[in-house]
Amino acid sequence: MENLAIKIGERIRELRNLKGMNQEELAYRIDKHYTFIGKIERGEKKVSLERLFTITQVLEISLEEFFSKVDPKVIDDNNILSQVIDLLKDRSIEEQSKYLDILKTFTEMLDQK
Repeated sequence: MENLAIKIGERIRELRNLKGMNQEELAYRIDKHYTFIGKIERGEKKVSLERLFTITQVLEISLEEFFSKVDPKVIDDNNILSQVIDLLKDRSIEEQSKYLDILKTFTEMLDQK
C-alpha cells in the first residue's frame, strides 16, 4: 500500500502543477496547511477518500480521471477500486458526491461496530 500513497501523491503533484497551483494555494483551498500537501505528494501521508474527493474538485477533475493515470496493479490486487471507478465514471460530479456520502455513512457504521 505504500506504493499507492506514492502514486496518489505523484498524481496530485502532477495535476496541481498543470493547474499552475503551488502547494500553499491547494492547501488553502482545501482548508489545510501547506505541509499537509507536501506530505501527501511525497507519499508520507495517506489521504482519505473524502479529502481526495475535495482535492479533485479543486483540481477540476473527476475521481475516475484522477485514477486513470495511477497504475491499476498498484491500486488494488482484487480489482475492487477499479470496479468502484467503473461504477462512477459515467456519473456526474453531483452523483459521485452522493455516492461518496453513502460510502462515508457505511464506513462510519462499520467503525462503530
